[in-house]
Amino acid sequence: FSFSKSRINYNYYIIRLNDDADPVKITRHLYYRDLLVKINNSLSINFSEAMLVTGYNRTLDWYYLTPGSMFGIESQHNKHEIQEDNPNAFLGFGFDYQINNNYKLESRIVIDDFQKDSAGRKIHEDVFGLLLGLIYDKDKIRFSVEYQYASPWLYTNMNPSAYYKNYNYPIGLRYPNSHMLKIDLEYQFDSAIITSSVLFGEKGE
Repeated sequence: FSFSKSRINYNYYIIRLNDDADPVKITRHLYYRDLLVKINNSLSINFSEAMLVTGYNRTLDWYYLTPGSMFGIESQHNKHEIQEDNPNAFLGFGFDYQINNNYKLESRIVIDDFQKDSAGRKIHEDVFGLLLGLIYDKDKIRFSVEYQYASPWLYTNMNPSAYYKNYNYPIGLRYPNSHMLKIDLEYQFDSAIITSSVLFGEKGE
């Protein structure tokens, strides 16, 4: 479902992911929605939330359509004793700023887990990731420099089936417990595009 009008753009996706068949078949669905608000010609703000839900032969959960419900519902489900029914929720914030016709600054932060009080942090730490990038785009050349940081346990969960991955590959930032600098260069011909990427990074255990 998509809605776009004037300075607002809203998208809602329900995605059927691959099953997790180890040791039994676990059905996986990803609920994702994002809202883009264009403040002016230079600044845009983005809000997003997602929930990866698993279970034995689980069908769609339509109550996830309720705005703002995902984190609250996850708090209730995390108390459930059945590990396979433990969902994984994410909140995202970000902005894009068009400096001029050629330069754009972008940033994103994703929150995987956040403890509401200090007592909770003694057991579970806050889990988040962030991205900060600068893009140069002119004529046929596009050049970008991007910094990524992912705290330990990002995209993981007490329920292994709810890891944020598809066919055993992580979705989003490349690795939990890592930071890296990514440099991209793209050149466009009349009928072809040449791209190159260089990564400098460090990954923990």
